[in-house]
Amino acid sequence: MIIIYLKSQGYLEYVTHDHLHDVGKFLFGISVFWTYLWFDQFMLIWYANNGEETIYFNERMIHYPVLFWGNLLLNFVTPFLILMRNDTKRKFGTMFFVALIVFFGHWWDYFYMIKPGARIAAYEAKEISEGHFGKHHKAAPMSEETPATETHTAATTGEHAAEGGATHEAAAVAHETAAPAESAHETPHGGENNTGATNESQASSKQDLPCLAFWNSVR
Repeated sequence: MIIIYLKSQGYLEYVTHDHLHDVGKFLFGISVFWTYLWFDQFMLIWYANNGEETIYFNERMIHYPVLFWGNLLLNFVTPFLILMRNDTKRKFGTMFFVALIVFFGHWWDYFYMIKPGARIAAYEAKEISEGHFGKHHKAAPMSEETPATETHTAATTGEHAAEGGATHEAAAVAHETAAPAESAHETPHGGENNTGATNESQASSKQDLPCLAFWNSVR
């Protein structure tokens, strides 16, 4: 662009169409070489399928499709199709237009590389400064409803606590009621044992009576 501008202003009189044709070849080669490097990076990341690397293209293809496809259109498709013919490399107007597209395309490429990551980093820095790091950006409007949600949660917790207390009280009453019943059930068993012991003692005493009678007669 600078050569064409100076040529149009009367400078660089020694620059001819042949020189412009050579510059067009360099421009065409740079465009193809840039595409080779871009595709090389894309193919390696796609083939490896590593999550730490695929996020670079995945983020840009899904959330920034205009930047992604526009990058290829400006830096490869347009200059490749225009500069394929030899006569277009010898025209000052066409070369100036293609050079302008490639120049803007490389600016687009840098913007495409930096902007998505810088936006995410800026958003995370803002969340850190506000003390909301880790929350999704769609969760911000819910902050206005937080008091109501907390109140409802507290009420629900209180109800569950009351129900739990009532349950524990009912269990304690049931336990206290069951204790006398068990003791009442145990008492007859104890009485039976005592009665059995008395009967045994009486039987033994009855068995001892003949012995006592014989001893008294001997005496």
